[in-house]
Amino acid sequence: MSSKRAKNAKDIFNIPWEDLLYYDETSPSRIRHARTITYGNGNTLIKAYKGDIAGGLGEGGYYVYSSNKYGTFLVHRIIWVLYYKQDIPVDCIIDHEDGDRTNNSIYNLRLVNEQRNTRNAKMYKNNTTGIVGVYFDTKKYPNSDNHRYYWKASWMELDGVQKTKAFSICKYGLIPAMKMAYDFRKAQIERLNSQDAGYSERHGT
Repeated sequence: MSSKRAKNAKDIFNIPWEDLLYYDETSPSRIRHARTITYGNGNTLIKAYKGDIAGGLGEGGYYVYSSNKYGTFLVHRIIWVLYYKQDIPVDCIIDHEDGDRTNNSIYNLRLVNEQRNTRNAKMYKNNTTGIVGVYFDTKKYPNSDNHRYYWKASWMELDGVQKTKAFSICKYGLIPAMKMAYDFRKAQIERLNSQDAGYSERHGT
């Protein structure tokens, strides 16, 4: 595994996290302070006690941890480095497998490349079918007010290229065309997963 850090990310690997934090499933953020933190003249004031919950929710819905000395970091990235003692490769990110950004359990975190993370995205909000990767589409005939109607299957190939296949409602009927699109997409996902594509049950591509 590469020791290079992720693009645009702060250097997280060379910080002595074990001196600052420890992993704990009972903490909402999954980390706690490994030592008492003091401040003020003579360091007589207590900012946090050893064992206190570390980190807080940021604007993006992720837990973040801030240090006056080292800066601010996403907690799930800290946990990965702290637990596995490995840096995050340049082309990878840490994904929350269940889609819950606050669930930093080590068992919910996985190292994936950016394309694989896209395949683990939730269903798009504009999906009107309730079927992931299957949607209704219409095209207007040239020089006419008439339209052609389709159900389309959509999926992403291993090289990151988005693919679609259309099934004509006029040719097959409304419900049969939708089922054909669903079955076709399902077959593509099974094919891709056999090649370790990493589509999860909640994928929304």
